[in-house]
Amino acid sequence: MYNETRHITSSFTKSFYCAAYFFLTPALAAIFIFFFLPVLAAFVMSFTDFDIYSLGNIQYVRFVGFRNYLQLFNDPLFWQALQNT
Repeated sequence: MYNETRHITSSFTKSFYCAAYFFLTPALAAIFIFFFLPVLAAFVMSFTDFDIYSLGNIQYVRFVGFRNYLQLFNDPLFWQALQNT
């Protein structure tokens, strides 16, 4: 008799978690699509010589490595803006 009660509780728990995943999946998908993918795309583009006009053709994308960051850190205007922020 104890096993039957435990089986019902286990079945209830499984359906509860299934419902929770059902409600969480659209929200997590939206967070992934509208937050993580753009952040990842911006991070990847920061290592390229990005040109908005050649966005449709991937063969024009040039990988420049850390050159963009070196240029940023050597710019005195960046440090002034960082200090003002």
